[in-house]
Amino acid sequence: MVAEGKGSPDVRSVLVPLILVVWLPVGMMPPPAAGMAAGEPGNQAAPRLPASPRISAELRDLAIEDAAARLESILRVKVHVPPRLPAGGDAAPSRLAVAPPVPGNAPDLLDYERRGSFSWKDVPVADALREFCRHYRCSLGMDYRGNLTVSPIPLATGPTASAGDYQVRVEALNYTDSRSVDALGEFTARRNLSLQFAIRAVSAHVARIHSLENIRVEDQAGRDVLEKPAPGQLPGPAAPRAFPDERGQTVRLEWPYPRPERLRLIEGDLLLYRRVSLQQVEIAVPAPGQISDIVESGDVHCQLVQVDSSAEGLRVTLRLMCPAEMGVLLNAFPATAEIVLPKGQRVPMVVTGMGWGMSEGWKSMDFSLAVAGQKDVQGKLRLRFLRQERPDRRVHFRLTDFPYPLSPGLPASGGQSGGSQENARGSATGGGGK
Repeated sequence: MVAEGKGSPDVRSVLVPLILVVWLPVGMMPPPAAGMAAGEPGNQAAPRLPASPRISAELRDLAIEDAAARLESILRVKVHVPPRLPAGGDAAPSRLAVAPPVPGNAPDLLDYERRGSFSWKDVPVADALREFCRHYRCSLGMDYRGNLTVSPIPLATGPTASAGDYQVRVEALNYTDSRSVDALGEFTARRNLSLQFAIRAVSAHVARIHSLENIRVEDQAGRDVLEKPAPGQLPGPAAPRAFPDERGQTVRLEWPYPRPERLRLIEGDLLLYRRVSLQQVEIAVPAPGQISDIVESGDVHCQLVQVDSSAEGLRVTLRLMCPAEMGVLLNAFPATAEIVLPKGQRVPMVVTGMGWGMSEGWKSMDFSLAVAGQKDVQGKLRLRFLRQERPDRRVHFRLTDFPYPLSPGLPASGGQSGGSQENARGSATGGGGK
């Protein structure tokens, strides 16, 4: 969203429409010291960013609903399992099907009777969640609050290419061919190729990931297309995912050729932030109906622009502003924000909504925060976030001989669309390198 205006951006007056945007990653952040910084690669000072979250737990002989409940208590986020279908439905009573299934394919089913045991001792949360998905033959989605939802679609494990300290995986490939004839008899054909990527941090911090760019695809006949971003603009940041060490991004390309049978090359650049620092600020909570003073953390301006108190508790709107090229990353658990009362008690706040906007080169983000059972709070809001700067490091990746063919789509004519989608769900791996 773009707000038109003149003069310097004012943190008190920029209008930010609230929209549901996936921005919050799942991650456990230990209490940091204020202003911990990660120096540029090669500096003597080692980066002091939050370590990859880890868990230790024993889960014995549990169905998926009980295993999800145990994960929920361990991770302190909601893990939602869809309810079972009632008896007499189209699928067995103990299973949930995704609808509608692709013609010729069996529907994906969630098996509620399957039981499993897990033994995790100081295991990365991401690895534990992947093991959960592989065992129960499901996948996990994440909403803007960091809550997880189980899906009956099997976990994608497609071809992977190396990109320095990271891996780039192609999870799904979608080709559409839309054709139409207008009232004057003019024929129009639109062909598009969409690729769904997962970017995984292997030996570096996931917060350094900005996005993928310069994606180029070549088919078996040597025909190719190159992603064309707007001049002078970076692609939008890759989205956080259910796995704390991953980001996701979908790239859509115009394909002006006949339908490709197979892709022999997928390549591009992984764009990384050069500097990431862990910040902590405290903002005095004003009386309901008032706004707070602006607290600055470098180029990030923080302010409480709305405070409401009711019988349900305290609700505030936190506004963060920073230059457009900078990133600000909040973590979902444990509490990114908490109220510190005068006697030192700490009360976690929950993120209930988010919105963002742009104005004259500045990015504005609004976060709705709530705490139940607290009214007329006299204290400070303590906020922790990661500040991401200078997205100008590029690491090339290259995937050759994509192993999945593009199967023929449905017939398309008269304004109808046809297409096909190949989900990389097997154990196949593709060649790759920097």
